[in-house]
Amino acid sequence: GREFSFVMHVFVYGSKIYASTTEGLSISGDGGETWIHRTPDTNGLPRFAADDIYVSNSTIFRSSEYEFSISVDDGQTWLNKSALDIPHGGRIFVQDSAVYVAQQGLFVLNPLIEVR
Repeated sequence: GREFSFVMHVFVYGSKIYASTTEGLSISGDGGETWIHRTPDTNGLPRFAADDIYVSNSTIFRSSEYEFSISVDDGQTWLNKSALDIPHGGRIFVQDSAVYVAQQGLFVLNPLIEVR
């Protein structure tokens, strides 16, 4: 397997391992023997280390201290959703079609509703 400088979070979905590192996001589909690396320079991944990641199907939800981002193609490209006033730096959970972000309150996406 590959050694990482610093792993912030790990998420396992099906047969894939997602490791959020200080270098970006690394994905393994073979138990950690080989890794695909997603980086800010090659994949538009946000530059800030993730506080939390969550994966559902091929969609990756990523929260950092400064932004909330979503990738719908397994990390190949990223869309920054911070402009929608979605909290960042929070914990993420996905169930069915709802995305929950907990950060100074609970936010529910799809549609975006703030619950206090």
